[in-house]
Amino acid sequence: IRDLLVRGESEEYRAALLAAYLGGESLDRLCDGPIRTAMEKVGELWLENERGIFEEHRATALAVTGMIQLGLMLGSQAGRPLALGGAIRGDHSQLATLMASYVLKDTGFASLNLGANTPAHSFCAAIDTHQPSLVWISANHVQDGAQTLVEVESILGHAKAKNVPVVVGGRGVPLFLGQVPAGLETVQSMGELAAFGKGILRGHGIK
Repeated sequence: IRDLLVRGESEEYRAALLAAYLGGESLDRLCDGPIRTAMEKVGELWLENERGIFEEHRATALAVTGMIQLGLMLGSQAGRPLALGGAIRGDHSQLATLMASYVLKDTGFASLNLGANTPAHSFCAAIDTHQPSLVWISANHVQDGAQTLVEVESILGHAKAKNVPVVVGGRGVPLFLGQVPAGLETVQSMGELAAFGKGILRGHGIK
């Protein structure tokens, strides 16, 4: 799966990814394993040659379409507790928040992905509208750490007022978050996100 993604072999990659999932591999393990290592590898290619940017963009697009294909296998999860989230303002990446959405859906949530570059006021409006049981924040590309912290604290404060847990993850987290504010959960992998989600579901009486 990793090598097919790096090489951009689209049909073979999607078939291998689907076969692994249908064969019993969990979605969080696929995200943390072959997909993550492939994206780390292509992310370094631009240092080696001028083809690197196109190869990274190709791999990202393929990883997104493969994830959407898997998402179609998960069904609607209608009537389940809702998780919603997205990438924080300034983070234009789509893949990480898409993976978070489907990992939580695979865990047992209904899921609403707000997408990339989502400002705090949009998170808050979505929380008011949809009354979720969990909010996730994806933060991989952070340009202004101070502003990102303001955004995250705004979302956290709004969610806490409604007793909604908030979890944040992504390689950009150390760039804006020193001491973790009370009520904010941090995760370093999709596996940790899945485990946190399962804990929330158990709190709702769902195994």
